[in-house]
Amino acid sequence: MLKKLSMFCILGLLLLQLVPNVSTGLISVTEGLQVCKKILYSGYTYTDGTHVDSAPTTDLLLHTRYDWWLKISVYTEVPLKDVKLSDRFGAEFGVEICEWKGGDGGKPPVLSFKGRSKKATLKWEIGDLDEREEAWIILHVWTDKNPAGKQEFTSCGTYEMNSGATVKGKVEETGEKISAVSNSITVSTVICPYAKCKGVKSLTLKYTGSEEPLIIKAYEDKKGKRELGVWVVYSGDKFTVTPRKGKDKLGANTYLYIYDMEGNLLETQKIHTSCSQPLYVGMEFGSLTVTAVDKIY
Repeated sequence: MLKKLSMFCILGLLLLQLVPNVSTGLISVTEGLQVCKKILYSGYTYTDGTHVDSAPTTDLLLHTRYDWWLKISVYTEVPLKDVKLSDRFGAEFGVEICEWKGGDGGKPPVLSFKGRSKKATLKWEIGDLDEREEAWIILHVWTDKNPAGKQEFTSCGTYEMNSGATVKGKVEETGEKISAVSNSITVSTVICPYAKCKGVKSLTLKYTGSEEPLIIKAYEDKKGKRELGVWVVYSGDKFTVTPRKGKDKLGANTYLYIYDMEGNLLETQKIHTSCSQPLYVGMEFGSLTVTAVDKIY
């Protein structure tokens, strides 16, 4: 199955063929099922001589549009049935499907958009894949405008372009269900020495522990009197901690308590959420990993 969309994406794909690709990304392998996510860097020259490159992933200026072409590949060593892929994108990014190649009986990939920021989610029923067959999709991703009409990024920091791409399928011979998850890709702005951090507006964390469902509670105080939120999560799920009603930033510390479904306390974490200590994407606090930090400058 091969499909092409907008002329802008077609131009973006033409540029992929003219210079060697440089990729960022990790490959996740589960029992012969692989999923790899990478940004493709290359160039295209228009008829008027204008040359366009995919943007870098670091030192990005504020209030400036940037464009990338992202490829997600799925490869299997064994025949699989009913292969499906999903991924989610950050609210700061616009997303467009450019081109894809799926398997037998598959359906076209679909983007859905949610909320004022039109946050994008990708769902793709790839279909059946033969032994050593690859399916892939290329997406055009760009820094979008926020609901207030201002060009992202409006503040300095590191932003998660999308979460880990998850692929699932069934082994044709045995019917066994298998899955694999890719890395997420982040981009970062220039460091703003002129902008002093005044606090943390929100903190997004990913739970990476047990496969069993758990309950996570967040509080502004150690005694648990000022609640910030309660979530039921599975391994790989993300949740966002935001200030209490009427506040524009989190307190100096955020306390997180993780319970099993019977109410037994399994883990406690204290995260410093003022600006006097480092807090950035990728930091780990026990079974919790920071995936996004929105700071006030």
